[in-house]
Amino acid sequence: MSKLAYLVDDSALALKINANAIQSYFKDIELKTFRSGTELIEALKLETQPIFAVFSDVNMPNVSGHDVCSWVKRNPKRHATPVIMVTAELEEKEKAFALKNGASAYLEKPLKAEDMTALLDRLSNQSDILSRSNELDLAFCGEVLETVDTMHKLLVGFNDDKAKEIYRGLHTVKGGANSLQFPQLGQFVHTAEAFLSTVRQAKLFGAPQVTKVFQAIFGFIEAQAENIRSERQLEIAPIAVMEDIRLILANVAAGWSLPGAENSGHGPVQNHQSAPSGAAGEAGTEEKAPHEFIVSRNASSVRIANEKLDDLQVRFKKILQTRNKISSFAMQLHQEFSDEAFPKDLAKLVEDLKTESSEVMEFFIALRVTPVSRIKNFAQRVVAQTAETTEKLVRLEFESEKWLEVDQSIQDALEAALTHILRNSVDHGIEKSDDRKMAGKDDVGVIKINIHRKDDVLVEAIISDDGGGIRRDKLKQALVKKGVLTQEQADRMTDSQALDLVFVDGLSTRTEVSDISGRGVGLGAVKDAIEKMGGKINVFSEIGKGSEFRIQIPRIFRL
Repeated sequence: MSKLAYLVDDSALALKINANAIQSYFKDIELKTFRSGTELIEALKLETQPIFAVFSDVNMPNVSGHDVCSWVKRNPKRHATPVIMVTAELEEKEKAFALKNGASAYLEKPLKAEDMTALLDRLSNQSDILSRSNELDLAFCGEVLETVDTMHKLLVGFNDDKAKEIYRGLHTVKGGANSLQFPQLGQFVHTAEAFLSTVRQAKLFGAPQVTKVFQAIFGFIEAQAENIRSERQLEIAPIAVMEDIRLILANVAAGWSLPGAENSGHGPVQNHQSAPSGAAGEAGTEEKAPHEFIVSRNASSVRIANEKLDDLQVRFKKILQTRNKISSFAMQLHQEFSDEAFPKDLAKLVEDLKTESSEVMEFFIALRVTPVSRIKNFAQRVVAQTAETTEKLVRLEFESEKWLEVDQSIQDALEAALTHILRNSVDHGIEKSDDRKMAGKDDVGVIKINIHRKDDVLVEAIISDDGGGIRRDKLKQALVKKGVLTQEQADRMTDSQALDLVFVDGLSTRTEVSDISGRGVGLGAVKDAIEKMGGKINVFSEIGKGSEFRIQIPRIFRL
C-alpha cells in the first residue's frame, strides 16, 4: 500500500526536481504537489487519509514554510506528521528556528542522496507514533487536565513549596507536549517555567498580578488540552499573557516591587535572562512604577495603562462636544448667509470632522476591548478561594463565545458583579457535601457561567448554581426585622417581587459577619453598577434546585 505525502514549492522547477528526488528514494509513495502554502493547508483540511510526511519550501510568499509547519503542529489530527523543510540557502538561525517549531528536518535544495537516506530511516521510526497518535493524545489530555486542576488549587495560599509542585506539573506537561510533537504548547509551558523560577527567586507569591498571570497560563493550557481532545486547531500563545509576563519580569529586573509581594522593598532581582531589554524606565527620570505610564514597548507594539486610555477618551469626548457646537454654529451661518459660499464650505468641513472624529472614537473603543474568556481565570480564583474558606466542594464550569470581546470597563463591571454573585452562590447557595448527599445530589456543587452575545448591542452573562435556592421567607423576614418592610407588605409580595429583595441595600440573612458575608453590602451595589452602564440584572430561583442570575449589559460602554 502506497504512503501519502505532500510537497509544496512556489517554484515550478524546484517543485518538479524535488518531486522526482522524493519519488526516487521513497518507492512506495503517492505524492501530491502544491504551488502555495495556502493551497496545501486547505488540502490538508479536507484530507481523510494518514499523511506520511509534508515537504515544504521555506521561503514562499504569503504563507511560508514556517507557517505550514506551525499549522500542522497545531492541528490535533496532523501534529504527528513529519514536516521536512527545504531551502535553497541553509542558515543556522533559520534551521534552529524550524527545528524548535517542530520540523523533523531542514534540508538544502536540491535534495541530496545522503540527506534522503538519513531521512528515510528517521521517518520509518516515526511511523509507530503516527499510527498511535490519537490514543496517545487522549491519554495526554487526561493527564494535562488533571495536572491543571491540581495547579489551580495550589495557587490558593501560594508559597515556595506549592511553587515547586506547580513547577513539576508544568514540567510534566512540557515533556508530554514535546514528546507528542506539540512544540508551540511545549514552548509556552517552558516560558511559564522560566516565569515561575523568577517568581520563586523574587518571592512574588502574594502579588495579585502574579496569581492572575498563572491563572491565565493554566487556563490556556487547559484550553489547549480541550482543543486536542476535540480535535480543534490549537491556538497561538496569547499575546496578552506573554506581555504580562514580560512586564512583571521587567518590573523585577528594574527593582520595582509588586503590590502584595513578599519581596517588597528588597530591590531588584538579578534575572536578566528572561527580562526584556528596555521594557522599563522609559518614561523619564522620575521613579514611578511602570503601570503609571506606558508600561512596556518593543519594535511593533506599545502597552498603555487603562487610566491613560480613560483620560484620552474623556478628553476626546470634549472635542466631540466642541465639534457639535461648531456644527450648530455652521447651520446658523448657512441660514443667515445662504447666498454666500463660505457657510457651505464650513458645513462641508464640519461633515468631514464628524466622519473623522467618529472613526477616531471607534478606534479608541477598539483599543479598549478585551476577550471575555479572560473572566474564566478570575472566576475560578473567586470560587476556589470562597470554597476553601467555607470548606465546601465546588466546581466551576465556564463557557463563552470564543471571539467575543467587550470594553474593559464592561469587563471590570462583570468581574465586580461576579465577585459578589459567586461568593453568594458558594456561601449561601451551595450546600455542604453531607447535606447535598442527603438531598440526592452529587457532593460537589456546580456553578456555571455562560457569557454570550445577546444581540448586536448587548452581551448576556448567566450565572447559575445547583444549590438550595433562595428562601423568599428569609429575605422578607430580614427586611421586616430591619424595618425596611412591614409584615403586611411582605405578605402581599409576589414570588418574583420577593426574589428581587436580594438587591435591597443593607440586606443580609446572616446573623454573624464573616470574611465573605453578613455585612449587607453586595448585590444592591452590583445592580446599581450594572444599571449605570445601561444594563440590567434579574434573578431566578427554585428551592432545592438552585439559582440563576442573568446580566444583560452593553458590549461597549460609550462615554
